[in-house]
Amino acid sequence: MPEARSDEWALVVGSPAPFTNIWAKFSRPLDDIRVVLDGFGDQQPTNTPALPAGMIANSFFRIELGEVSSQDLVAAAAIAFVDKSWLDSNQVHKWSIQFSRFDENLDAWVTSPSKRIREDEERLRFAVVVPGFSTFAITGNRDLPELPFSISDLRIGPESPKDGEHIDVVASVSNSGAETAVYPAVLWVDGYIEAAKTVSVDAGGDRGSRVRTTKADRHVFDTTRATYHRGERSRSDPPTSRNGRYRPDD
Repeated sequence: MPEARSDEWALVVGSPAPFTNIWAKFSRPLDDIRVVLDGFGDQQPTNTPALPAGMIANSFFRIELGEVSSQDLVAAAAIAFVDKSWLDSNQVHKWSIQFSRFDENLDAWVTSPSKRIREDEERLRFAVVVPGFSTFAITGNRDLPELPFSISDLRIGPESPKDGEHIDVVASVSNSGAETAVYPAVLWVDGYIEAAKTVSVDAGGDRGSRVRTTKADRHVFDTTRATYHRGERSRSDPPTSRNGRYRPDD
């Protein structure tokens, strides 16, 4: 990867299967980034915990960026596919496809719901946003997985930011489940992805979370259009990058 600009989406790789494209957004300019992508098929890598109950693994893989720290990476996004023959043979619900990232700090799989963007006779393609690179699993379920999280008390400040000023988006994340769970939060501004992070929330509890973004002069930040949620979208077009910004419904 020859070059990446600060606070803009950059194409990391355009293959191999099951990926169509992988993008990343960095907090500072970088160049000559070494990208390593290892595939493991359906064999789970050693030193990773068992997948949550009910998950059926399609594939495992690891993505690493040489000499790039976690502080350098703002978010990552990808388009990938699964074969319909796999869905049929495993009786997997096509709306249940998820993208799970192994969080080494939490020693847990953090699941991000996918957005189905295209379907043909042979394959189902989907888009997903995650807070960083690691070991990943593409999984499905025979039933639709339950989502125990809810978001409340969304606050954005300052209300009238100046060009280039830091903007804090704060929300409360609640977990109605019976176990501690990790929420994959994605910050959208006027339909574009600005940042992503994970929040660990105890069973039956809630936890505040904060995401900071800075809008460049050419962008307008409208506090009435900011949302802080899991990243599902309603339209069906593939993700694109426009002027360094990532939007899966252009």
